Amino acid sequence: MMEEIVAHRFGRQGAHPKIYIQAGLHADEVAGTLVLERLVRLLEVDDRHGRILGEVIVVPHCNPRGLGQFVLGRHLGRFDLQDGRNFNRGFPDLAEDVISTLERLDAKARTRERAVEIGLSLLRSYDAKGDGDRLRLHLMQLSWGADMVIDVHSDMEAILHMYSSQTAWPGVKPLAERLDIAIVLLADVSADTPFDEAHGEAWRRIDRYLGEHGAPPSHPTCACTVELRGLADVDEALTMRDAKAFHAFLADAGAVLSESRVVPRTDTIAPADLAAVDMVPSPCFGILVPLKTPGSRVRKGDILARIFDPAETGARSAWTEIVSAVDGILFARWHQRVIGKGMSICKIVAMQAPEKGTRRLLD
Repeated sequence: MMEEIVAHRFGRQGAHPKIYIQAGLHADEVAGTLVLERLVRLLEVDDRHGRILGEVIVVPHCNPRGLGQFVLGRHLGRFDLQDGRNFNRGFPDLAEDVISTLERLDAKARTRERAVEIGLSLLRSYDAKGDGDRLRLHLMQLSWGADMVIDVHSDMEAILHMYSSQTAWPGVKPLAERLDIAIVLLADVSADTPFDEAHGEAWRRIDRYLGEHGAPPSHPTCACTVELRGLADVDEALTMRDAKAFHAFLADAGAVLSESRVVPRTDTIAPADLAAVDMVPSPCFGILVPLKTPGSRVRKGDILARIFDPAETGARSAWTEIVSAVDGILFARWHQRVIGKGMSICKIVAMQAPEKGTRRLLD
């Protein structure tokens, strides 16, 4: 079992832009791990030719704990078997502690650079309650202060999609264009401090404080989660294509000098609020038969799936039809074919978001 995190560093420490990219936080989502391994090889060539302009840190698989979790021959990488927690929840929220420390400094010392130093010092001082928290603190130390933080995941069965925030969207839009992502979901706060929000939301608050106290304006830290299709989409051609797309984005961002003449998408991506996502629940236990594939446009009233209850004897009563409540795009669905009551069958981004309401990321 791997016990150490392997991080690849390129460029000069402290150079900008500083871009941090990781995959495998949910340890069974490994398409991103292979993509980032290929990206590392591309960056090694750039490094040999002096083409690294910023600082780039790439961690192809950031969760060695989850990588070694097997139960009865099945790999379980989403939750920590030690404490049951989702590996992508509960990262430290540094904003309040950083701001309270800045307040004790002379006004001229209240800078973004000093906020980075304070955050790193805090991360070294926090007590970890277990191995999972030690992992979280280590990953935050690797990534804190980056101009761009990218966390690469995979959904169950899905098309490419991205989670980010309104603040970060201008900065991550070129990545969505390079990867040809159609579904982008934005929310400043969506769950119990996942990795990307531990950076993006904390820096939004810190930068606001600095701005209110006369610090020079700076570019916001942009953070996002990229969902590289589904768990089983581990494919040689897709891996190389995605690696080249990430590499092209690094050139767009000014971190790498590239001679590529590939032009990104020029059509407009219309991001949606996370509240527009309809998580379609299963009303019963049974055997799931999906009828719509990821990427399908659906209309209100369309049958999305059927569920068979083996305990029912009647030809009609044994089957339950799952109907869409909205017009939209089905972008992800459950990958197993036995489903429990209340579990999510699929995710649909509605064409029209509700007037009020919020949506949380689900475990």
